[in-house]
Amino acid sequence: FCVKCLCWDMPTGKHYDPRITGKTENPSVWDYWEVIKDFRVVVMIFQYSACFGCELAMNNQLATHFRTYFQLAASDASLLAGSFGMMNLFARSTGGILSDLGFKHLGFPGRIWSQFLCLTMESVFLFAFGNIDNSKPWYFALALLVGFSLFVQMAEGTSYGMVPFMNREQLAVVSALVGAGGNVGAVIAGYLF
Repeated sequence: FCVKCLCWDMPTGKHYDPRITGKTENPSVWDYWEVIKDFRVVVMIFQYSACFGCELAMNNQLATHFRTYFQLAASDASLLAGSFGMMNLFARSTGGILSDLGFKHLGFPGRIWSQFLCLTMESVFLFAFGNIDNSKPWYFALALLVGFSLFVQMAEGTSYGMVPFMNREQLAVVSALVGAGGNVGAVIAGYLF
C-alpha cells in the first residue's frame, strides 16, 4: 500500500503515462499477441532464457554440486556457490555498458555483437566449468565459475540494452515477455539437468 501511494513510477513524474511512448489505446491482452508476432521478440525471449534461465538453474544446483562433487562442508559449498550471485553487483550493468559502447561505435549491430560475445563466452566458460572433475582442487572450478557468472550477468545486461528498440509502443509488454523467457529457461534447464 505504501509503495503504491508514496512512490514515483518514473523520475519525471508520480505515475507512468504510456502515451509518452506513442501508445494511444488502453492496454489489452491483444497487445501480447501483437508483440509475440514479431520474430525479433521471440528470438530475444530465447536468448534471455539462455542467460537468466541458466543463472536461476545454477543458483539451484551450485551448492549441492560443490558439496557432493568436491566433498566440501555445506557452509563452504554455500559460500562458493554464493560467488555466482555476487557477480550481480556489477556484471549486469557492465553488460549494459558494453551494449551502449557497441551502439556508440557500430550502431544497433554493436548491441547485437555485444550480446553475441557475451553469450559465446558464457557457453565457453560453462563448457570449461563442466569439464572440471573432482581430481582438481575446488578453486579451479571456482575460477571458471566466476568467469562464467561474469558473462551470464553481462548477457542479461546486453539483452535489456536491446529491449527498448524492439517495439517502442509496446515496451512494457516486450519487457515482460523477455523477462518471462528467463523463467522459462530456468524451468527447461531444471528439467534437463
